[in-house]
Amino acid sequence: MPKRKKTHSWPEPFGREALCLADQPGRAATDVARELGILAGRIYKRRFDKLPMTSIPKVPLEVDPSSRQEHSPRRAWPLWSTCVVLVALVGCGKGASDTSPPDPPAVTVARAAEREIIESFEFVGRVAAIEEVELSARVTGYLQERIFVEGLDVEEGDVLFVIEPDEFRAAAAEAKARLEQAKAGLTNAESALKRQAMLFKRGTVSEAGYDNALALRDEANASVAAREAELQMAELKLDYTQITAPFSGRMGRTAFSKGDVVGPDRGPLATLVQVDPIHVYFAVSEHRLLQAQKNRRFVREEKGIRTHVNVKLRLADGEMYEHSGRIDFVDNRIDPATGSITTRGVFPNGESLLTPNQYLTVVIEPVEPITAVTVPQAAIQEDQRGRYVLVVDLDNRVQVRRIDTGSQHGPDWVVTSGLEPGEMIIVEGIQKVRSGITVNPGTPMTRTPD
Repeated sequence: MPKRKKTHSWPEPFGREALCLADQPGRAATDVARELGILAGRIYKRRFDKLPMTSIPKVPLEVDPSSRQEHSPRRAWPLWSTCVVLVALVGCGKGASDTSPPDPPAVTVARAAEREIIESFEFVGRVAAIEEVELSARVTGYLQERIFVEGLDVEEGDVLFVIEPDEFRAAAAEAKARLEQAKAGLTNAESALKRQAMLFKRGTVSEAGYDNALALRDEANASVAAREAELQMAELKLDYTQITAPFSGRMGRTAFSKGDVVGPDRGPLATLVQVDPIHVYFAVSEHRLLQAQKNRRFVREEKGIRTHVNVKLRLADGEMYEHSGRIDFVDNRIDPATGSITTRGVFPNGESLLTPNQYLTVVIEPVEPITAVTVPQAAIQEDQRGRYVLVVDLDNRVQVRRIDTGSQHGPDWVVTSGLEPGEMIIVEGIQKVRSGITVNPGTPMTRTPD
């Protein structure tokens, strides 16, 4: 059976990588050919190194023996490399002519606009009662009556609790009787002193007898004063059996029932808070406080604090509270732990919508509008260093610009620093660009104020 003649073909890995190299647009033909040559040389060197010596082609007989050279795998592979380079130069001739740079990416831009706005600032607020008191019994006794409904409003002077008064009424009557007894003794002592004074003038009694009568009169006077004080204390304790409201407000839950023993060491009976008007506390950062002081929106005066802002509230359901308030207190120091200062507003609360310890949003707005630079929200990006925008300069190159922002107004944000009016910023196509590249901005988009 005749032996099949061996043929050598292009290895499959070389064919795939050669096609990939030759199919890359925009690359010079010489670069592709050089890489193809290096690739072919490595593949065929590896292949010939593995062939046995009997498979190496022999030199034809017609060749001049003087020019015969020993064929070896190490001398055969450069020849294949040269062939591959020639093939690559022919195959890549078409790609060599397509070397024009790509067009700049198209983006949508807008100009930073300067317009008049009413910039508002929002803070988390907590409602607190202007007056709050824990009602406690000042005398010990049995609770006889509770004259109020828990959770409802009471007026100043209303009787809220009654402690059993019989014991204290009897003590007051006894103190009154002792006072009358002391007064009678004083009358007798004064009469005796008058008689002793008359006899002392006649010389019928000694001076010691007169002095003794005078001392008894003074002692009776002191006894009357002591009995008057006792009566006053007894009557005061009798009054303490009725606990009244010190101001108008709303009662809380009582801690005692009828018949319980109450007293100064038994704890408070209930809590009374004033709900109209009412306070709202919130913390302002030192940065916002400094801005307000520079713009003269907050001034301390002898009669109080004068502000040029509107203070409003947003309730938990998102609706605005119908009554505006005013700032009546700003603390005298900044909390070093939070970097903020405690501020307080006072609001009318006739409808009792605001409840102590309720959380809501405090909205501060200046009385007059201000001029500020605004940009679309879509243009603002944020990373670990903060917020920034991509600015397109006069040469259509992209620059990263760090900015500080204020409040949001519709689709726009207020830029407090880092951007000048009229500068072009990228709004759409941000994912296609990076700092330093050239872009095609086109015509800036038209912005309509909200």
